[in-house]
Amino acid sequence: MPEVSAAEARATICNLKKEELFSEACQEKFNVVGEDDVEAITELFILLGRIQNDKNAGTPIY
Repeated sequence: MPEVSAAEARATICNLKKEELFSEACQEKFNVVGEDDVEAITELFILLGRIQNDKNAGTPIY
């Protein structure tokens, strides 16, 4: 697996997966999230959990 920046990985995932929950996680407001941005980090973890548990989210990308 090649090394890429977090921004490059996020862009790739957001371009490949355009379903509803992924599109929520790929909103522009999440482009830059600081380590102290508890609200955004919490929201992202909730979305990731929903994506992980969504049987309709499609084929895993990993």
